[in-house]
Amino acid sequence: MWSRLKTLDPLLYLLPLILMGISVVMIYTLTNDTAGYGTALRQGIFAGIGLVLMVLATLTDYRNVRNWVPWVYGIGVILLAIVQVKGQTAFGAARWINIGTFQLQPGEIFKAIIILILAAVLGRSTKPIVGRQFFLAILLIAVPALAILLQPDLGTSLVVVATGIGMLLYSRTVRWQKVFIICGVAMVALVITLSFHGVSPFTNVLKGYQKDRLASFVDPSRDKKGTGYNVQQSKIAVGSGGLLGRGLGEGTQSQLNFLPVAHADFIFAGIAEAWGLVGSYGVILLFGVLTARLLIAARIAKDEFGMLICVGIVIKLFFELLVNIGMNIGIMPVTGIPLPFLSYGGTTMVTNALLIGIAQSIVTRHKRLTFER
Repeated sequence: MWSRLKTLDPLLYLLPLILMGISVVMIYTLTNDTAGYGTALRQGIFAGIGLVLMVLATLTDYRNVRNWVPWVYGIGVILLAIVQVKGQTAFGAARWINIGTFQLQPGEIFKAIIILILAAVLGRSTKPIVGRQFFLAILLIAVPALAILLQPDLGTSLVVVATGIGMLLYSRTVRWQKVFIICGVAMVALVITLSFHGVSPFTNVLKGYQKDRLASFVDPSRDKKGTGYNVQQSKIAVGSGGLLGRGLGEGTQSQLNFLPVAHADFIFAGIAEAWGLVGSYGVILLFGVLTARLLIAARIAKDEFGMLICVGIVIKLFFELLVNIGMNIGIMPVTGIPLPFLSYGGTTMVTNALLIGIAQSIVTRHKRLTFER
């Protein structure tokens, strides 16, 4: 075991740890005046649990995960069904299951499950998959995506779909089917566009508040006190930070509560206001280096299964980073997608940490297999 630990990629531990630390500090400064230290303390506890699971995942042979994934997928689907029946409602959507004082969000868990299940299906061999296997992969993506969309949670559903489609397009076993995937994505985009413009029979594909968010994205000034308020305040917060920022706890938008849910969806705006352009680019750089280390892990993985897991993690993190920062600076619609390792949330923090631990397991097993040869 100790010989395996010597082959760890230290940056795969260090970078998430730094991001977790930034998260706790920022959440404390953003919520201390209204909620005391409780919110930051809970985030710190979630980060600690995530670190423990990260280490445990590293010590576990990732190849054994292939045998557990079908069962985990089934449990995940059951949890999504429970959300529909007994889910805790907030912000107009039933997304959480109350477990004592902890709120479990099955949709966030499925962001990891979809990576593992597709890696297991697509990584069985390097030979091209037949039509039946391909449609099985599509079904595995569609079932949780539709269940999450019904909550309704468009943002999480988009992450699941984007991650799954990205893995299918990257996989060496999916060839002619890529044309089918591209056509399917184009059709979905067309249906959403028609729903936004109220074209029958697609009028009800998007909920009313989702249409309002898209409309506010196109023109934030149309409803500055309603659906466009969040974006307007976020852009003000980002701009007011300047080059070096106003300092922790000194920002007017975040500290005076002009910026809604600053510790969750709009934490990047809080970071930009406190640490300015330099701090914002610093956070983005941390994610860039983390993504680079994950791509290296994908390149050195000794099997298709491990490679696809790392690629799936990269796609997920990149998509969440792109959309979250985009909606903070007004170039993406508000969809409620959290910023990995930074936004408040226990389920998302633990899930991301677990995925990094699995990637670390792939790195350590690569080095050991190479040595034995």
